[in-house]
Amino acid sequence: MTRLDLMIHWEIDPIERLLDEVPAFLAQRAEEARRAGNSGLLPDGRPSDEEVYLAASSLTRDAIIYHLNALVDWFLLALATRILPPVWGLTPQAQSRSRGQLIKAIESHYHVNVKQLPSWDQVELLREEANAIKPPLLCFAIAGVNVILLGPIPSFG
Repeated sequence: MTRLDLMIHWEIDPIERLLDEVPAFLAQRAEEARRAGNSGLLPDGRPSDEEVYLAASSLTRDAIIYHLNALVDWFLLALATRILPPVWGLTPQAQSRSRGQLIKAIESHYHVNVKQLPSWDQVELLREEANAIKPPLLCFAIAGVNVILLGPIPSFG
């Protein structure tokens, strides 16, 4: 097994375990809460246990998507730093390069079209999904909406 294989296992194996165990656990707990009558909103407006478990399940999914997308970026950066001049080293400047810049450099060096690699369309879908996820409270803040539970959101303009 190569070092790259080991690195991939260190990153992917915990994600697989998380996917194998956590969603079922959270769904079971949400169902138990629903059966116990702890569903919907509580009288003071807070979410019930069922709602919290369902939100935790959604958060788990979002975290995995973010993490997988970050792994793609990290592996692209790691590959680019191995094949390109020292200016591409693991420096803050190199780490701020876009995915497109990294792909262009890799394609140029290896004379390959990354978009034609097997399953690259899945990598692009993952990136699109990661970019589409917005934390709900951040969306409220951007829209200038006052959230009753949080009170007025300060204006930064």
